[in-house]
Amino acid sequence: MARIDFDSSQVPDLPQNSLIPKGDYVAVMVRSELRDTRAMDGRYLECVFRIIEGPYSGRHQTDRLIRKHDSKPFAVEMGMGKLKKICNAVGKPAVQDSNELENLPLIISVEQRKQRDSDRINNEIVDYKPCPDQRPPAALGANQPPRTGNFSPFGPKSRS
Repeated sequence: MARIDFDSSQVPDLPQNSLIPKGDYVAVMVRSELRDTRAMDGRYLECVFRIIEGPYSGRHQTDRLIRKHDSKPFAVEMGMGKLKKICNAVGKPAVQDSNELENLPLIISVEQRKQRDSDRINNEIVDYKPCPDQRPPAALGANQPPRTGNFSPFGPKSRS
């Protein structure tokens, strides 16, 4: 027996694990990790998003983006397509590490989908979009004035 001196009326209720309704939600990626598939025949990037606005604020939603798979090239294409959408939605078209995508707001589109092997229904992220107040990243060099004059293509101190 352990003395615990506990009063349940002093502890807030845990949030329900109910499904998030279909819709668009402002979220940030809070964690990302590269993992092996169960069968060890591929790798995926597991991304955890936290909704930061509205009645579902604080709820988490996970997406798994296939990066490599020995027998499912279409799954890799889908995973890379989703990763591209995430990068563009947060204004970082090129990244070296997935943590560069964390804590940047974006819109996640959530749907409810039935699992293939059971009657269970889960939430699934089906799209990523920039927040309305974010501008998409400019094309490289789009805001730079044209070069004029007689410049070396390798900079002023280059040697030929």
